[in-house]
Amino acid sequence: MGSLLGQTLKSSRNHSRIFIACGVASAIAATFNAPIAGVLFAEEIALIKDFRIGSFMPIVIASAVGTMTSRALRGNEALFTVPPYQFAEYREFLFYAALGLTIGLFGALFIKMFYFVKDRFAAIQIPASTKPLIGGILVGIIAIFFPYVLGNGYEHVEQVLSGQFTIWIIIGLIVLKPLATSITLGSGWPGGVFAPSIFIGTVLGGAFGKAVSPLLSTNADLSSAYATIGMGAFLAAVTQAPLTSIFLIFELTQDYQVVVPIMICSVLASAVTRFLCGGSLEGIELKRMGIDIEEGFERNLLRSIRVEDVMIKEIETIREDTTLRGVIEYIPKSTHTNFPVVDSNGLLTGIISLQDFREWIFEEPLKDLIVAKELATLNVLTVTPEDTLDVVLDKWGRKPVEILPVVDKDNPKKILGVLSRRDVITAYNKLVSEQIIEGGKRY
Repeated sequence: MGSLLGQTLKSSRNHSRIFIACGVASAIAATFNAPIAGVLFAEEIALIKDFRIGSFMPIVIASAVGTMTSRALRGNEALFTVPPYQFAEYREFLFYAALGLTIGLFGALFIKMFYFVKDRFAAIQIPASTKPLIGGILVGIIAIFFPYVLGNGYEHVEQVLSGQFTIWIIIGLIVLKPLATSITLGSGWPGGVFAPSIFIGTVLGGAFGKAVSPLLSTNADLSSAYATIGMGAFLAAVTQAPLTSIFLIFELTQDYQVVVPIMICSVLASAVTRFLCGGSLEGIELKRMGIDIEEGFERNLLRSIRVEDVMIKEIETIREDTTLRGVIEYIPKSTHTNFPVVDSNGLLTGIISLQDFREWIFEEPLKDLIVAKELATLNVLTVTPEDTLDVVLDKWGRKPVEILPVVDKDNPKKILGVLSRRDVITAYNKLVSEQIIEGGKRY
């Protein structure tokens, strides 16, 4: 809805992001009757932790309005009822830490399973429209024997929270629900990971609670308490949004006792999954597309500019058999101080700069004996037209040369142009200026 509104109003890119974030905040708040979690989810996920007061205010308003509208239409009830949270003893903090580590491991396994299945579907040489049919058949076969995997699972969450499922059904859900979700999304069906994460986390927490309850000095079944914490921790692990998870569980339970356990569990789960996978499920998907959401505005801006858009195609080269005298005489005719060195066929063999021969300028007897190839740097850093400017900066970080020859991807000796520092800086500043003009004032 936020994206549609932004497109309808023909908003700038930055304003469209805020519209999307407002839609996300309002939807989460309305669904779970959790306005604070809605705000934090929008800030952590939709705006990628890019906190600005200019975007924060409309997100807060959208979340509040979404919550009030939902309450007016269906009452002041959350999507599902969470039993009263129970805390038995301080020794439980160790168990919650263990739960966080366990859920972090399962979160990483889920992400790896998801991309394994997705890559297998991508490798199948059939029309893309046929792949969802195969995915639907596979999920249907699983559901014949284990129907609990169908749907978003919200109707089963309350059953797990109230302890109605047997341990064998819970184990089945831990194994088969992630598989069914991976097949569904990997084969091309639309959907997300928010609902499955809540379901899987609840089931994992419930199973863990049943396992540790006998170890505590209480006769109460604590599986529902651990299921509640697991719900938030698995969401934190998969989305890498621990703040959202902490406040979501707090708003669902309305119990301050839950805060410390969910903080411990969410942070540990997020850390373990990040260590094993490198980021959230959506973040990894964007990295595969060449977008690193955690590297910031500047880095992603550089990735949007290709070398072919900036390079100079009018190349000034020097033949490798040119004498030092010839090189010295050529320099005043050019505006450059660095030149690619080429052979008789025009293929790149090195690069030469004023620094390479300044000590020989006054050696008159040697000016007709030394040739360009003998003075040039033969180990040349090069780039291709398809490279982006972040790749260029990485190469300049290793070796700060003034220019980089641009060569053919299939023939690294065939020079197509050159790329200078000045041209890169000019292109970057121009794009930054366009972004600021398009987006208006940045707060």
